[in-house]
Amino acid sequence: MNHENPTTTEAPESPQPSSGRVLRALADLPPGALLDEPALAKALDVSPRTVRAMVARGEIPPGVKLGGRTTWLAGRVLDRIARAAAEAEKAWRGKSNSRILG
Repeated sequence: MNHENPTTTEAPESPQPSSGRVLRALADLPPGALLDEPALAKALDVSPRTVRAMVARGEIPPGVKLGGRTTWLAGRVLDRIARAAAEAEKAWRGKSNSRILG
């Protein structure tokens, strides 16, 4: 008999390709899904220590304390990653345009 809390779900497992990584676990979650540090680490295919380092570098937003555990909203993490991607693309386009014009 399964005695786990039915309202608690773990992040879906990411596929394990032979080379590179496809990180769909986070994207497959509803934006309001709450992840604790181990679940976020699993979704990003990194260690919990790397999650903390990513927060320190500003790659993902800081989590919030909830019941003594640090948690993240899946949508907020994805939004931060999307903003970083847009910023990187804008910077790349700026460099590309300056080479064409210069």
